[in-house]
Amino acid sequence: MDFFASRRQLLTAASVIGIGAAGATALTGCTDTEPDPAEPNANLASTLRHARHLHAVALHLREEGELDAETWQFIIDDHAAHIETLERLTRPAVVDDTLEVAEEDVPVDVDSFREATSVAVEAAVEDCLAVEGDLATVVAEIAACRFGHLRLLS
Repeated sequence: MDFFASRRQLLTAASVIGIGAAGATALTGCTDTEPDPAEPNANLASTLRHARHLHAVALHLREEGELDAETWQFIIDDHAAHIETLERLTRPAVVDDTLEVAEEDVPVDVDSFREATSVAVEAAVEDCLAVEGDLATVVAEIAACRFGHLRLLS
């Protein structure tokens, strides 16, 4: 029995192990099991609730003819993207009917929308400081976007 291996044998073994590890890594996502649901997070729920609220208000104000439709569409598209991103990141933990916007909660003018946006900016900053890692980055970007909307409407 020979305990010494040639360089060729070592390189072959290393290649086989490397290819096997790469293949196993590539196939990790190919299972029928569902991922663990996200942990409920009150801060993400708050950010999502504000996004839904601002989206509903912007839709309403666009229909009312306040400001130009192009500006409102820009704001509406941003809030729709925020909702989609937050729902994807938190599904199904915080996506429920309690986050829907009630009709009476929709401001009726641009000044009310500015105030709601200002409150949402402050809330998103607080939420950003309360979450960790990549989620903090997402919430910070949403806060910055909301601040941009506030400046746009000033």
